Amino acid sequence: MKKQKGEYGYIPYRRKRVMIRTFLYFLISLSLYFIGYSVTKTNANILTIVAILGILPASKSMVEAIMFCKIKEIKQVHQEEISRKLANKTKAYDLFLTAYSKNFPISCVVVSEKKVVAYTENQTCDLPAAEKHIQDILSSNSISCEVMVFHNLEQFLNETSKLAPQASDDTSQKEVELLNIIKAISL
Repeated sequence: MKKQKGEYGYIPYRRKRVMIRTFLYFLISLSLYFIGYSVTKTNANILTIVAILGILPASKSMVEAIMFCKIKEIKQVHQEEISRKLANKTKAYDLFLTAYSKNFPISCVVVSEKKVVAYTENQTCDLPAAEKHIQDILSSNSISCEVMVFHNLEQFLNETSKLAPQASDDTSQKEVELLNIIKAISL
């Protein structure tokens, strides 16, 4: 079952896929090297060159695997509570926003046409910097709205309950656009 970015369970799904891909990339490169060496009894062969070049995508994949191993997904209890209380809101889970100087693990983000409200379970996340980063990205896309990030789940739920209620399938185009921009800047 394929998970999309922003769905609950995306982080463990993606972590598993990236680790398998990384293992296969290294396995292919090492296999090519040993096949070339066993046939020619020397390192000076074309398969050694191909194996060395194969290490480049394997190393890139290893960096991605390390990043996904560092990310913690939202606790299931919190996800269930958020889903129950905010069933009719436009939201995404388990986003890891990347910036030049810092990274921001966002457990859940809820968007409306005028406001972005996020919750992080990571107590070391710099809330003002996360708010500024999201605000800057939205501003660079010609979107102006208020951004709030919380460590406290109750404050997050209280703030999101103030957002305008919507019909069950009435997601506006601006909300979808906001959510897609936030997903685009996450890992």
